[in-house]
Amino acid sequence: MNCYNKLLLVCSHLASGEKGDKMRRNTDVAEILFYTPFPKHQNP
Repeated sequence: MNCYNKLLLVCSHLASGEKGDKMRRNTDVAEILFYTPFPKHQNP
């Protein structure tokens, strides 16, 4: 039994809910996910 799990927290200040910010916010999130290396899940 594996009692150790990895946890990643991403804290960022994204664009607010002002008009026209939805595309910018989504682009920021996509960029964060693109440049953050997530290792493939391996079965124990």
